[in-house]
Amino acid sequence: MGLIWWELLRLHRRLCNGTYICTFLVVYLGYFCVNQLSSTVLVIDLL
Repeated sequence: MGLIWWELLRLHRRLCNGTYICTFLVVYLGYFCVNQLSSTVLVIDLL
């Protein structure tokens, strides 16, 4: 999971240049992606 966040941070630095709304969007997207991944992993575990 840490790697995903690291990539997001690097992308964020390149794209956003520190603007607040963009930071919020990146965090929101990252959170969403991690949630999707963990629910996918849960489903796979249940199978």
